[in-house]
Amino acid sequence: MWLKSIKIENIKGFREETILFHNKNNPYKWITLLGENGVGKSTLLQAIALLLAGSDGATHSPFVAAGAGDDALTLTVKMINGEVQIEAVENIAAYDVDYILRSPAFGLVSTHSPATQEKIDRYNYLTGNRNNLQGEQIEEYEKLRQFMKEFRPIGGKPEPGSLEDKINKFLEENL
Repeated sequence: MWLKSIKIENIKGFREETILFHNKNNPYKWITLLGENGVGKSTLLQAIALLLAGSDGATHSPFVAAGAGDDALTLTVKMINGEVQIEAVENIAAYDVDYILRSPAFGLVSTHSPATQEKIDRYNYLTGNRNNLQGEQIEEYEKLRQFMKEFRPIGGKPEPGSLEDKINKFLEENL
């Protein structure tokens, strides 16, 4: 059984919304709901549960299916000026989870903890100014350099002159 669409009227924040669960009559195999707290993701799931299973099916069960495949539908649920808006997000199935988390679907600035992102940003800043570092900045740079070598967080610039740095420069120049 495939759910082709659902129309929600006057349920919590939904005034009138119709959602299609197919593309040109081909059902999506995976559907992802994304959005901030309180915008209606759970309400949408509860409406579907009520439709399919009656009151026994109305439980709180948010889910995310990242990388579900080309035939997946990803929806972002937003509250704009007091109204719920649902937007389809471009196909993100081919991307890795870090990209998906930073995509318009989730909108995260970083997939790292704030403390780790601060270290990455500071390392990038010091790396860009490494020829002008003095005293404590040199020590800080060396500590951050060791951190980057040990943990290799995504998002950090490669070590200047490293193979990764040379490959990146080659790709930038030739692609």
